[in-house]
Amino acid sequence: MPASSVPLNAADSLLVPVWVKQGIAPNGLRRPHPSHIYRPHRRWSGAWPPKDGWYDVPTTWRQILDAAATVGRDPSPWLSSLPVLAANELLARLAPLAAYLHHDGATSPALLRPSPVYSFGAEKSAQGAMAYRLGMTMTEWVAKEMIGLPATTHHEDAAPIGAGPEWFGAGKRPDLWSEDPNVTPSIWSLEAKAGRRLSQGTLREGALQLAALGPTVLPVQHGRVLVGTSIDDRLFTIVQHEVHTKRQHVGADAAALPSVRPADDLYNLARSRLIVFLLLRSAGYASLRTRSVSRGSQDVRYGETDPETQQLRRTISLRPDLYQRRLPQTWSARTTDMLTSAVPGTGITMGMSYGLFRACASLMESLQASILDVIQERPDWSRFSSTERTVVAILRDPRRSEEEEEEDLVDFKEAIDERVRPTRVGLTDAYERGEEEGPEVVDFPERELEPPELEIYTADTYLAVSPNSPLLSPLRR
Repeated sequence: MPASSVPLNAADSLLVPVWVKQGIAPNGLRRPHPSHIYRPHRRWSGAWPPKDGWYDVPTTWRQILDAAATVGRDPSPWLSSLPVLAANELLARLAPLAAYLHHDGATSPALLRPSPVYSFGAEKSAQGAMAYRLGMTMTEWVAKEMIGLPATTHHEDAAPIGAGPEWFGAGKRPDLWSEDPNVTPSIWSLEAKAGRRLSQGTLREGALQLAALGPTVLPVQHGRVLVGTSIDDRLFTIVQHEVHTKRQHVGADAAALPSVRPADDLYNLARSRLIVFLLLRSAGYASLRTRSVSRGSQDVRYGETDPETQQLRRTISLRPDLYQRRLPQTWSARTTDMLTSAVPGTGITMGMSYGLFRACASLMESLQASILDVIQERPDWSRFSSTERTVVAILRDPRRSEEEEEEDLVDFKEAIDERVRPTRVGLTDAYERGEEEGPEVVDFPERELEPPELEIYTADTYLAVSPNSPLLSPLRR
């Protein structure tokens, strides 16, 4: 991400101090001295991997909120019978960051620090919960904004191309992985750690979890990243990284393992946005809106600094009666229509392209069918899921220990992943239908020509924050 792409005069502009180090210290790194954290650092160039050292990485509150919305364990298949809860899930991911982070008010772009609510009003258990959420969010942010990877997937929910037979096996594993056919290596495994005062012991635990990726877990060449985020008394992040070369797959030729394909890239993007898809699906037609942006790559762009989007909207505003529902097909090469909806009570609007909406719908159907197939084969696993016929609370089997239940849940997810994986290629057709035919709702939603929010978008994803959003409060002066 080029540093120049960040609108440094926007209300939500931030700088995140990041210490980058090649190699993952097996015994952890000592917490850096405050003098290393507070001094100005060289500006992040956008090139990965960088030389070792400290960097001030420009970003926005929008990017951090978007990372919080997409990272972590995927509850979407279990929310599918109650999609109205998708808004609750998004609120649970976003609100803690706004409640517990603040800025010092002395700089622009701002530097984040813990809010008084976190430092003086939160119990240790609440601080621990916040550390988990922030650690996962900042790891997603590092993956997307610094390394340039797509959104991540939780290790326990699915396996990347080339995973070994023990990917879902017993023992600790790193939190997240990402795959991208356009980079080398194409597979990345990431571990998230965070704390009020990030310790050497915490980073040592993260290093051990990444070291668990032996030949039976991930035999192909891959990147490993340990991301540690500290909250007190100024937020900073440590990024340790290394590349592991290809190793012999047990019982198979590692060189013959399949490589990541563009269809896998679309699959991972759709999976990361399933919660947003469920938000849109449950919003109701009257709450949906269409917002048009200039078509571009998956690089992040901003509404206030994107002249092509501004010109596009001026053109539409001259003939709103003509362009109210569907834009001319001849515009498709330079315009993307985003299907959007507000997240109730947050001042945030989220959405996606018509093509991605159709791809998410196809993936959701595949997930639901796979869950039903697995439960039919193993009826005792029905306790791990809810369907349209079963929306009661899911209870733990009292005859089994907590460890046994966790092992069964991992087996359940592995069985679903094995069934869903072959359907990935079908998402491309669904995406293309969405691009050609629209989002498959009753009618094309009303078009908003001049959204008042701070916008961030890629070719297929969209997020906007209202200046009056309660989730923007950490950045008000």
